[in-house]
Amino acid sequence: MSDLEGVAVNQLINVAIAEKLAQMRTAKWFADRIAAADPKAGAQLIRDRSRGGGEKPRKGDAIKRAPTKRSRRSTVA
Repeated sequence: MSDLEGVAVNQLINVAIAEKLAQMRTAKWFADRIAAADPKAGAQLIRDRSRGGGEKPRKGDAIKRAPTKRSRRSTVA
């Protein structure tokens, strides 16, 4: 397998361990978030989002964009 990848066996082992640890940390993060969640607040959020808005923008709702710099392309002869 390491011959196909062009790396040492130790490197493949290190990558596999790192991937597994990342998966375990991610699963724990989600479990912690679920345990700390407030089901009533979540249900209210879903109800609010499903209403679809329909209101006109209010004064001051516009997004102010920062001025952009135009770059000049240099030409090579």
